[in-house]
Amino acid sequence: MWHVFKSMFGSLSLSSNRDNSHNFKHKLQITGNKDCTIILSVEQLNKKMIDSTFYEFPEKVKEGIRANQNSFEKQVEDRMPHIKKEGDELDSIICSPDFQYTAKKCTLAASRSCSQELHRMLSYLLIERINNDDMDLPRIVYNEAVLTISKLTKTQFKLLALCLHLKYATQNDLYNLMEFKKYLESIFPFTTSLGKRADYDHMEYTGCVSEAISHSNVGLILKDRYSRVFSKFSPQEIEAYIASLGSAGKTLLSSWRNLRLSKLKLTSVGVMIGCIYSEIITGESIDAKQYFLGD
Repeated sequence: MWHVFKSMFGSLSLSSNRDNSHNFKHKLQITGNKDCTIILSVEQLNKKMIDSTFYEFPEKVKEGIRANQNSFEKQVEDRMPHIKKEGDELDSIICSPDFQYTAKKCTLAASRSCSQELHRMLSYLLIERINNDDMDLPRIVYNEAVLTISKLTKTQFKLLALCLHLKYATQNDLYNLMEFKKYLESIFPFTTSLGKRADYDHMEYTGCVSEAISHSNVGLILKDRYSRVFSKFSPQEIEAYIASLGSAGKTLLSSWRNLRLSKLKLTSVGVMIGCIYSEIITGESIDAKQYFLGD
């Protein structure tokens, strides 16, 4: 089933991909063609990092680093079926200095953390960096997201994903309250920890968000985005309906009113990270490329 999300910037849609994993797996196993002596293998990048960046560390620390790297390699391998490039085009991307730099930064971030969730997000970014190589802005944004993602906490990932769903993305196949309730419940996991003042300050520091001058009304936003569902509702009635859905709904409304959530504006990097974290938690893939194609 295809789910289409419509953003203020354009349509963000779920997409299926052909399995080109054999192409990239070949690149992971072999250094490349005769003219490309750049390191192409994530595994080789990991080994080189142990021998250079972490060479002074005690062996016990290196064991932890290797375990982290093995986890990341497994996540990259699992994500390979989502590669959309193939043949000479894929060769060219992987042999490019820009991609090699990003792959190295991915590996470095993964080496330092034992979080499988972070490893999974990095693997998503790395593969999407390949898929968007032919578009200048997405390529730059994915590169920046790789540099940023290890600076964020789980709470901040949730905030980015929640802001993405409430302010930027609209699920177009909702026609009644029952469908809307099911959708809203799918994003309730993002409301379990809505952060402190320092979380918002730090996200702004990393370049994932900026802050608007005024608060936005969540009831008004949802009425505008889901006019078919809430045609006969006022913004206040929409908020009352959300509150009736239980503690998660009440927490969402309370946090929206009392914290800085309602003033958040996502940057391009914030959108990318929010999309990836949302997919990991909900299982719904948002085609973030459409964000760049909208007016």
